[in-house]
Amino acid sequence: ALTGVKCCEVDEKRKPIAGTEFVIRADLAFIAIGFAGPAAVGPVSELAGQMKIAIDSRRSNNVEAN
Repeated sequence: ALTGVKCCEVDEKRKPIAGTEFVIRADLAFIAIGFAGPAAVGPVSELAGQMKIAIDSRRSNNVEAN
């Protein structure tokens, strides 16, 4: 099960900077990699509906931290 996301700062060449590691606690994560967006139907759309995540006309989503 997911318990967190390990992160770190990177330099201008996107190389990790030693000693800057930190963990963001989470039990759910979305990967945003710049693709065209979630399909209008399917698991991502269904999950967004269940979690009340608004998806706009560009298929971008907006969520608020709680």
